[in-house]
Amino acid sequence: MRKLAGVFLLCLPLIGGSIEGRVTNRVTGAGIEGVSVNVAKGFGPPVESHQVLTGATGMYRIDDLPDGEYMVLPHKYEFLEGQGQLKVKVSGETRLDLQMSPLPSLRGRVLDDDDKPVEGITVKLTGAVDTVTDENGTFLFETVMPGSRTLCAIPKPQEAAPDEERLVTTCYPSVVGKDRALEIKVADTDLFGFEIRLRTAPLRLVRGVVVDADGNPEQNATVVLYQRASQAEPLVILPFVFSSVGQVNEEHLLAGDDGSFEFPEVAEGDWLVRALAPTHEPESLREGVAALKVGRSDIKDVQIHTSAGFPIDISADFGDSPPAKAPPIPRLVNLASLDGQFLPGSGGEGFAGRYFVGPSLTVLAGPGGNEVAGYYLAAAMMGNNDVLGQVVDLSGPISLKLIFKNGGGSVRGTVENGENASVALMADGGSTVRFGFWGMCNPAGEFAISDLPPGEYTAVALKGFGFASGRDAEILSLLASNGRRVKVEAGASVQLDLRAAQPQP
Repeated sequence: MRKLAGVFLLCLPLIGGSIEGRVTNRVTGAGIEGVSVNVAKGFGPPVESHQVLTGATGMYRIDDLPDGEYMVLPHKYEFLEGQGQLKVKVSGETRLDLQMSPLPSLRGRVLDDDDKPVEGITVKLTGAVDTVTDENGTFLFETVMPGSRTLCAIPKPQEAAPDEERLVTTCYPSVVGKDRALEIKVADTDLFGFEIRLRTAPLRLVRGVVVDADGNPEQNATVVLYQRASQAEPLVILPFVFSSVGQVNEEHLLAGDDGSFEFPEVAEGDWLVRALAPTHEPESLREGVAALKVGRSDIKDVQIHTSAGFPIDISADFGDSPPAKAPPIPRLVNLASLDGQFLPGSGGEGFAGRYFVGPSLTVLAGPGGNEVAGYYLAAAMMGNNDVLGQVVDLSGPISLKLIFKNGGGSVRGTVENGENASVALMADGGSTVRFGFWGMCNPAGEFAISDLPPGEYTAVALKGFGFASGRDAEILSLLASNGRRVKVEAGASVQLDLRAAQPQP
């Protein structure tokens, strides 16, 4: 105790401790300014958190921390997280120095067919901001997050006479089409030497405008261009594959304020351009579609006229013994879009195009469970026609009556070495569609698919969650080479032992 000018001062220790240290570049050893150092105690609300920025030399300090264990995380965009989230025990003055690795860079060149550098080419790298080549054809991405990246060079727009080829988007290693691009694995070291030689191809320009029913431009319309799947082989439709059915080479863009849109590189073939326009009404949309046959010349006069959707009325008949608690009727059916409709009609509103009519995930045995256990969808009546398992072309209001029955069959069994394998039962179908039911094996390789409509099926098992890929040709090939025929009868259970096929990469 001290006495000063008649005042007694009581010297007490400071409450709590502090963390201080320096954040440095792991490569150069230099201090890093502007790193956000977050110190937190606890994992669920309330969380005690403190944050501070490092100074010019990389130093930081946080005072008045109650003693205890904290998590420390440094963050700055241009750097990796260093050691990640660290635990530190604070007791009085605590020192914690941190190191962060700079994000790697990626550089390369764009050349023409004569190996001459090309200036002014836009270069895209997934997950990074676009860059442009200089007079030497060189491009540089100064900071790249780790992961798998695709690198593509996009030439300036150019005119091309009919039948002529034009320079097109070329991806590393000098191939046309992102689907053929080689993925670049980015880790924590700089990458260089990536050369792209621009290619030519007979791709055409498609340009047009989106307008409403009165001919006024649709502002902020989303426009999608995609090619219908080939009809040479039937579509394969399984749970979790609905959204990708029939969509190939899909591209999205946002139309301009005047409703204009442009796709600069479109291959020859039959295409659809579909536009979705917002309205001032909540949850209300307008949609339009134009069918195109792209040939040897550019198409510059496409007009897409939008209109409101049409009503789709759905009812369900469970017979004399309905379930005690059934889900909302629209969830009992899935009208899978085959023409890229933005809102597949599953009750309420629909848009023109082709749909496949099938059970929804709600009534399919599988990981999500069956909310109407004991029933199966036996028919979907559109007027006097049963369209279940068929493709229908809708252009206006419809009524769909779902007929449910109980007493379906089941298939149970095992898959050899089938931990987490997928099993599909594909119903015998026509020349255009193969539809199936899906299940997942447990760690012991056991599976069970219940509430199946009676009929003939082909069973096939695949390693992993393979049936979500939507690769029709692969699934059809597996059905032919590895499929097992099985007959499902009402109220009966079939035992089936399978061996999982290995999907092709």
